[in-house]
Amino acid sequence: MAGGILAWAFWRSYRLRRVCLAEGCAEKKPGKAMYISLWLSAVLLVLAVFAEQLQWLLIDPTPAALR
Repeated sequence: MAGGILAWAFWRSYRLRRVCLAEGCAEKKPGKAMYISLWLSAVLLVLAVFAEQLQWLLIDPTPAALR
């Protein structure tokens, strides 16, 4: 579910938006903060998916008896 929502957010952020006013049409892009938060959430989602395999980076797997 989170991956689907994130894919939708990428699609909404990177597709071209055309805003047409009385003067004419122009492209409207999201701000830099939107792109940064989008990529940060993508990295956090990938880390959450692989959290169990990455635990060795945070926890010493050596049993206390072997130290």
